[in-house]
Amino acid sequence: MTDDDKPLAELRDIEVPVSGGFVVRLRAKIERRDATNSVLTLFWHVPLMVFMEFLAMVFELFGPNESNGGSQ
Repeated sequence: MTDDDKPLAELRDIEVPVSGGFVVRLRAKIERRDATNSVLTLFWHVPLMVFMEFLAMVFELFGPNESNGGSQ
């Protein structure tokens, strides 16, 4: 154990009671960040999915026509 580890070893057993307001604020902050993450994910994926649908429509419209060479 070095001299730098001694203060940490002494503080290891100290417990500080947590107030209820701290837990409420912490939970609100976590929920706010989670909601922000969900909204940003939605705003990122929706335009991408719309673009992919338009791209699929273009490929279907101008792609090879199956009725010309397929069996009936």
